[in-house]
Amino acid sequence: HRISKPNAKIRIIVPYYNCYGAYNDITHLHYFNEYSFEPFYKKSTRGNYFINEKFELINLSLIPTRLGKFFFFDFIRKPLGKVLGQIIQTIDITLRVVK
Repeated sequence: HRISKPNAKIRIIVPYYNCYGAYNDITHLHYFNEYSFEPFYKKSTRGNYFINEKFELINLSLIPTRLGKFFFFDFIRKPLGKVLGQIIQTIDITLRVVK
């Protein structure tokens, strides 16, 4: 936020917590789900993170694995991804900087 221009887009791609990719790399210190980035663009979210920077959510996509693509609809894939591993592979989120 500090070094970005106004209205800059920030794209973040991270492994989903319930996929083996989140655990393969020893440099991964945290695990991410679809709610991990809410404190950046929603101020009424759970917890108090003391985030003063403002962002606007442009896109949040849950990218399925090859197995997850067999479940065509998101309303089926999302709940299964929380219970079963290897359904959702990555989270692709784009935020816009608000200055």
